[in-house]
Amino acid sequence: QREGPSVTLNDVQGLGGAVRPLKQMLADLKDWREGRAAWSEVTRSGLFHGPPGTGKTMLAHAFAGSAGIPIVATSYSDCQRHGHQGDMLGGQNDGYLRGVTNGLLEQINRAADVEGLILIGATNHLDIVDPAVIRSGRFDVKLEIPLPNRAGLVAILAAKLKVEDGSDLNLGSIADRLLGETGATAEAIARDALGRARTDRTRLLQRHLEAAVDQVAPPLEPALMHRVAIHEAGHLLAALLSPMPTPVRAWMTARGGHVEPAPLPTITPKLAEAKLRMCLAGRVAETLVLGEAANGAGLGAASDLAQATRLALEMDLNWSFGGADLIWRDASQVDFDRLPIRTQRRIQATLQDAELAVSSLLKEHLNGLKRIAAELICRRELTRSDLDELSKDLLPSQRSVGTTRQPECLHNTS
Repeated sequence: QREGPSVTLNDVQGLGGAVRPLKQMLADLKDWREGRAAWSEVTRSGLFHGPPGTGKTMLAHAFAGSAGIPIVATSYSDCQRHGHQGDMLGGQNDGYLRGVTNGLLEQINRAADVEGLILIGATNHLDIVDPAVIRSGRFDVKLEIPLPNRAGLVAILAAKLKVEDGSDLNLGSIADRLLGETGATAEAIARDALGRARTDRTRLLQRHLEAAVDQVAPPLEPALMHRVAIHEAGHLLAALLSPMPTPVRAWMTARGGHVEPAPLPTITPKLAEAKLRMCLAGRVAETLVLGEAANGAGLGAASDLAQATRLALEMDLNWSFGGADLIWRDASQVDFDRLPIRTQRRIQATLQDAELAVSSLLKEHLNGLKRIAAELICRRELTRSDLDELSKDLLPSQRSVGTTRQPECLHNTS
């Protein structure tokens, strides 16, 4: 590149551990350039995956900027626009997609033979990419680009706003409101706030940031925030009191809350039952503390009740847990209402038993439930280490009535 790069990996904020493997790729590239490694010995391809707006394309440009090499960006839509494989369109969609995939595989294989060429792929939906494209050997490194956490959002805002140490701006309060949003959204908030400051002919003030974030993530009403916190605390406590691993992270957003469970490489009947109780624990927690559950547990195909129903179907029809017939059925294609009555009743009983079990569990640890909810309201985000600390702090004491401390933040949130 004749001109200086516009963005490098040093400019990337909020992507956590995703930058580290790319810096290793840069080191490999330098070794190859200087003759210390053969091209076949270096890491020369990567696949970025994650939700839209998390910075996958920006990260590719930053890598190219750091390497000082040009980037040639293309996409599936570019291929379509230029008419590639257009003669295959028509009624044979399966054949068309096979042709597209085979054409892509051919290009990937050719790219691997070109010394000095780094190949980077990006997708919002890794689960629907043909396995032949993403198998080992086609892409050396697979990097998940997640939604930024609170610290990442603060870093993105600080970089875009050029905030220096000693500033009186409270970026943490803005990041609290943006949890669950993308880095692109945080950048848009920064641009909006700067525009408001220019309109007012003044330096950037906190009110400019607050006004900008209000347009995207209006604050939750206190009563709704309390309900959401109780709901998510139910999920967390059910997990902490089970054989499941500690959840990865939990957070409160302007649109509600979310708990990210730790992945399970395999599922036993006990783990399945624990996972089922965790799915239902948010709704149960609302009922125990607030007297009734709102409709949030059943809003859509990704809701708690939908996940619990799918899990109960898998336990019965796929995995033969709980006295089911020793026959495999495709639970994803099952119409529940068309199942035999005895199967319907068995699945319903599994769900009801899980609800009763988690209700008894949370009732026994009600003080702990309220403490976790208070921490969520206070801090908006709890990491795995935070949850481990809470678990040590709370769970043993819950067996002694009246010993729970008054809720307070574990750490300063400013």
